[in-house]
Parts: sequence; C-alpha cells; structure tokens
Amino acid sequence: MNISDEPQDNQMMQTSKKSNSGKSSPNRGDNKASLRERRKEVFPKRLPKSQHSFTSVAYICKGPDYKGKFDPLAAKALGLEPGPQYADLVRGNSVTAPDGTVIHPHQVMGPSRPGMTFIILDVPSTSYISSVCESPEFVTYQTSNKDTQPRVIIHMVGNGVLEDKRYQEWMNKFGPETEHIIANEKYCPQRIIFYSSALSQLKLSKIDENHFRIPYYSNEPIKQLKSLDNIPKKASFAVPMMIYQTEPSFKLDMSQLGPVFDHNIESDKLLESSDDYLNIAEEVKQEVARSHSEAKNIPGKDVIITTLGTGSTFPSKYRNVSATLIKIPNNGFILLDVGEGTL
Repeated sequence: MNISDEPQDNQMMQTSKKSNSGKSSPNRGDNKASLRERRKEVFPKRLPKSQHSFTSVAYICKGPDYKGKFDPLAAKALGLEPGPQYADLVRGNSVTAPDGTVIHPHQVMGPSRPGMTFIILDVPSTSYISSVCESPEFVTYQTSNKDTQPRVIIHMVGNGVLEDKRYQEWMNKFGPETEHIIANEKYCPQRIIFYSSALSQLKLSKIDENHFRIPYYSNEPIKQLKSLDNIPKKASFAVPMMIYQTEPSFKLDMSQLGPVFDHNIESDKLLESSDDYLNIAEEVKQEVARSHSEAKNIPGKDVIITTLGTGSTFPSKYRNVSATLIKIPNNGFILLDVGEGTL
C-alpha cells in the first residue's frame, strides 16, 4: 500500500560542485585526462543515474484465524473414544462414531478467534501525514470492535511527525488496547547492538583512537515520549532485539536484549584487567610516531591505505574478511580482496 507518491511540499535536492583552487603539479591535468580516457576504454557504458523516490510503503498484516480448543468431553458425549479420531477432528475432518453417527469438527471444537492484525508504517516526514491520516485503508481498523483492532502498530517516523497534532489524533483513533512502538532517532536510544564487536573496537582504540574509533551510541534518548501529552498511553520506544509475541498470547518480550555498552565502564574494566595489553599499545603508538618522522622523504609517502575490514554477508567482530582500499594521488584507487559482498 503506497502512502504517497511524493510529499506534499516541494522537496528538492541541490548539488553543487566546488572547484579546486589549490596548487597542482604541471602534469596533474594530463594525468586526469589520461585516467578518464582509460576509464572510457574499460567502462564504455555508464550506469544509469538513480532518481530519488518519495514513495513510502505501509503494511497491514493479518494472521490466520486461531483455531478453537478441542473439547474432549463433548467428543466423549457423542460416543467417541480418545484416539486417532480426535486428531482428525482437530485437523478439520469429520469422523464416524461407532454407532454410525457422523461427527463434524464444529461439534467438538470451541469457537475460532480471528488472527491478529498488526500495522507497519513508514512516515519519513510531516509531508506524509495528510496522506496517512486520509487513507481509507486504515479506517476499518479504527473501531471499537476488538476483533478488528490491530494489536500493535510500528511507527517508523521522521523528526517532527510525533509532535504533529494531526498524527497524534490519528494514533488515538485506534483502540485503547493497541500497542504503539515508536522508532525515531530522537525518541529511541541509539544503543550498541554488537556488544563484542564494540568491545574489540574499544581495545583497538587504545592503539590508535583515530583509526579504531568507538562506534557512535547513546544509551538515553534525546527526547522522552512522556513529554508528548496526546499520544496513546500504550506507546513505547523501540530497542534492538525487542520481540513482540503475537500468538498464543500478546506481549512485549525483552528477554533477548543484550548488555548495554558503556565505553567509560568498559575502559575502567580494561585498566583493571589488561595492564600488559595497555603497555604494549603504548609502545606501538610510540613506534608509529618514530616511523612517521623517519618516512618524510620516502617515495610514495602520499599513498593512503585504508583497511575497510568486512561488509560481508557474514560479518565478524574480528574482521575476518579483507578489503583494502589504496588511494594513489593523481592516479585513482585500487580495491583489493573484494569478497563476500564487500561492495
């Protein structure tokens, strides 16, 4: 279901190219022209330019009806004995009793329950709010009938959407039992998901904090949901590894949440347990500083080597997939060891 082909207000992306006014070597222009010619020979056809799409998609999902419970007392009263015929009735098949009576599933099964409905919304900006609120597809689920009320709605919203009165009023049109899970960069903590990888990066940062930077994270949200007066009471922010259990009972499951990473606490632990490692790291930093001062006049000193590590389909905290980018000024780049989806 498309929410909107494009936002209602004009959104234009402008790009500009800044000229490089710095000094260049006499052959720099020739090198660039030669490089362009070589690229034309190797890549005669250019890839088509991509176009930004303003379309956003919402999903209304409904599960299958949940079968009623089998009533063994009712089956026994109809002349059936425990055994394979019970299983046949549960599977929806009719059976014949010893006296020749045909027993149908509805005679021994409790009433079925409609499958649970949940909705996933992507509302990138306030420009999409009117399209969402006016969409007739959602009206069916904004009712007092509990059988059609969605059990949970996932709101993936851009900044400013939750604060908009129109969106708040639209959220409140769903039943009071509907859970609302909010995914927004300001109302959700930006926690570390891969704890072990972050810990490994923290240890490496003791060798070089510029090359091995600690991933950005924030364990507390910038804004609190309770600061919004008119959102539904059953609203909570999304966190990594949160599970919403749909059947047989409805509940938010937080049992899979990992430990909360805090580099200050982990640094203190590292000081207590890894004195040898920290001493070696300090020695490495001093050795690198000495080698820099000795390498000023070595040919190729301006070549930049960047170890990309892994962007593979099977990521590892130990960066087990190599991908090395070599930048040669005025000549271009060389990418080595491109494997497992590195690109």
